[in-house]
Amino acid sequence: MTIQLALSTDERGFSYNATLIASILRRTQLPVHVRCWCREFLPDSFETGRLRVEFLPAVEPVTGRFPGSSGPSAYDRLLVIRDCPDWDRCMVMDYDQLVLCDLAHLFELDLGDHLLAAHMQGPGVDMAYAMRVWLKRPMPEGWEHVASHPYFLMPPVLNLRAMREAGTWETFLQAHAAFGADEQLSLTAATEGRSLPIDRKWNLFPRLHIGPDDVPEGVIHWSGWPKPWHKGAKVWRPDIWLAEQVGWEHLRMGIWDKPVVIKVEPEDGRSIRALAERGWRVKVFVPDREGSLAEAREWLKPGFPDVTLQDSGMAGFQAALNDDGEKHDGVRLGLWAEADEWLAGCRVLPEYLVLKGALAAAEVERVLGWGYGGEARLVAGEWPAGGPLPRVLEYGPPKPGTAVEAGELLYLKRHGEGVLADGLCCGPRPAAVLETGPERIGVAVVATGKYHRFLVPWLKSVRRNFLRGHDVNLFVFTDQEMRPEAGLRVIQVEHRPWPGSSLSRFSLLLDQAASFTALDHLFLLDADVCVTGPVGREVLGEGLTGVQHAGFYDQSREKFSYERRESSAACVRAGEGARYFTGAVQGGRTTDYLAALSRMAAAVAADERNGITAVWHAESHWNRCLVDTPPTVVLSPSYGRPEFQATDFPPLVMLMPKDAEMRMQGGASKDKVEGPQHL
Repeated sequence: MTIQLALSTDERGFSYNATLIASILRRTQLPVHVRCWCREFLPDSFETGRLRVEFLPAVEPVTGRFPGSSGPSAYDRLLVIRDCPDWDRCMVMDYDQLVLCDLAHLFELDLGDHLLAAHMQGPGVDMAYAMRVWLKRPMPEGWEHVASHPYFLMPPVLNLRAMREAGTWETFLQAHAAFGADEQLSLTAATEGRSLPIDRKWNLFPRLHIGPDDVPEGVIHWSGWPKPWHKGAKVWRPDIWLAEQVGWEHLRMGIWDKPVVIKVEPEDGRSIRALAERGWRVKVFVPDREGSLAEAREWLKPGFPDVTLQDSGMAGFQAALNDDGEKHDGVRLGLWAEADEWLAGCRVLPEYLVLKGALAAAEVERVLGWGYGGEARLVAGEWPAGGPLPRVLEYGPPKPGTAVEAGELLYLKRHGEGVLADGLCCGPRPAAVLETGPERIGVAVVATGKYHRFLVPWLKSVRRNFLRGHDVNLFVFTDQEMRPEAGLRVIQVEHRPWPGSSLSRFSLLLDQAASFTALDHLFLLDADVCVTGPVGREVLGEGLTGVQHAGFYDQSREKFSYERRESSAACVRAGEGARYFTGAVQGGRTTDYLAALSRMAAAVAADERNGITAVWHAESHWNRCLVDTPPTVVLSPSYGRPEFQATDFPPLVMLMPKDAEMRMQGGASKDKVEGPQHL
């Protein structure tokens, strides 16, 4: 069995037919034979793999009215009825269609003595209705008998054998002369009412049949104007059409299959959507953790036909690698994915593995030890999201002892067959060896309102990089429902409008002081912080810990953005203060930091009584506190660097921009989180 297509085009619409054909080939195993009638130009026919394309000349003059988007060339494809006696059936198609299912089912359909099969317009829509409502003129004389013929939607499946027996071509010519309209009306009149209704999935019209977030299994038809390839066109999901787009050159070379990538624990949906829009098939695996699947489904909306979210977790991922079934073009680990956890138990290593920075040199060396003998390093921002195909890169020898910086991509190429004799790739990574033993650490975050969306990367990054190997306990103050876990306590609090959500953090922590007294050190990190590199014992001291602000570390104190108003309890007067500290990362020895929290909470309360708000809210009060009690540990801006601010300091603790909603949700935000913008 062969899928047989009848197309027609002029030079304006020629290129778009290649995308239609590619979408069919990607979803069927059958051979595809295309006959395309070309008006006023004629390319060379070709055959490659499962595809055969014949270009045929359309030279006969055509009269009548046709849609401006297609013109008379829309008529030419019906020449298949007359000129293709070797075909018993075919599907007529438009250049503004995409096929997201296997057309084989239509070619298995029993057409009986029906002349065609199509998605019908609906009950009561017949030739009489079309003449009365659409053309607004009476039925031509001698054609009254076609009034009750059901009206179908173009394009249909044609029963060419039955049409030849019924003389449909001659009747069609007579109808076209009588009605003087486009080919759809004339073909309806010529079918003798012998039309077989089929499911509407075979001709779906956006907005009419498809919701804004749906990705149907069927044939999409962008009928009307504009088309999805028009820049800025306000049509349904032009990104899906772009995700299928190819040129005739691709088809001539037999290139239509999409590359396949496995994405492991992606941090958001942006890179996945970008890969899908660039013509990749993406398989997504997320951790076996409650809420992970639901979260991934949310940030993968709206979906793509070739993006699949696997619900089998780590076990499914390992089974996919060990299976010799479908080939893939590499495994890409998300920013917070632990390579050891995901690859543990894998018998077959991926040929290509892509890691995102920041990664410590020890982590890179561990992965290299699994059998990766070549590496290539790219800067993520210099490539479209997802980067290039791993197999097209040139790989040099690996660089042991070299870390991967934030914003850098490390491409690794497997050495040898990648099948491990002992059946296991690796085991769990051991905790860091500490010279003086682990200490009890508390890390708190206040994430209410819109800031709750930052908690996923916050939790992952802190668990991965903040004082690894110590006894780290996390405290989340939030107004959202969260399930406590081992090492994670959730404290329910009320959300206060900005800047109350910033200023209330000191009193919120003080209310839980009894929970902190058993800890050696306590830190408070903003919700929009990501710990992108290993943070170790260097942040621990006998008093408070302060991080120099990336915007002021090289400025004179006259330029520091202290609160200067005498009426505020956060006021820092001229001549005071030697450094300016970020408020996004603060803490210290627990007893000292609790004392600082008490002083800052009292200062905030005093400001509220006086009707004043410190210029930079909680950060202003933290800087006043550090003037009175200088920190014993002063850290460089590496421990508090804004995501997009270029400095000489590599980021270890990275602050996202305040509109980092777009980082979490995969697009630009029109509803930005309000707050200080001087990070």
